[in-house]
Amino acid sequence: MTSSLGFIVIVFMITSPKVYIFKRKTPYKYLMDLLTSRYKYKKNLEVYRAISQLKNLIIIKQERPPGSLYILEQLNKFTKITKPIFNRMLMMWTMGQKEAACKYFVEAMDTDHAQEIGSLFEKLDGLNPIELKNQLILFQEDFKQKRQTEKLKQNQYRSHMIYAVVVISLISVLTNFLVLGFLMDLLKGFQQINQ
Repeated sequence: MTSSLGFIVIVFMITSPKVYIFKRKTPYKYLMDLLTSRYKYKKNLEVYRAISQLKNLIIIKQERPPGSLYILEQLNKFTKITKPIFNRMLMMWTMGQKEAACKYFVEAMDTDHAQEIGSLFEKLDGLNPIELKNQLILFQEDFKQKRQTEKLKQNQYRSHMIYAVVVISLISVLTNFLVLGFLMDLLKGFQQINQ
């Protein structure tokens, strides 16, 4: 009775939607952190793709550079996850609140690259197409380097996990051989005693 009650309490503590129990992260917190980081990664990736389209747009319209509002409207066409953020930013932009729009964008995105992109948006009207293209190229290179670093970390984590599984399997096989050897010796000893 008490063991089943203890089991129920442990299951409840593990599965409860609390962030910390006894100053330790719960599985719920780990899951939320994982989902949040995945969502931020998707937002960053979507903005990166939109920036790639923006670079292509700037190259095509190099003779007649488009205005910042047109550029942001075109970026908005290439978004899905971040579309509500871009829509609100565009609304603020058209009302003449460019600094507030950029500040909102940075806060709403809440990613590593949001600050860089927000400052780039603030400078859209002041940059000529060549400078803007160079800024976008630098941003893309920085994003690629961060993605490569993240992939290396993920690959390293996976290799450590595979190594741990191999080591645990090897240890269990060796332990199995030791136990079998011990049991065989024990059986031989019993057989000699019985004779």
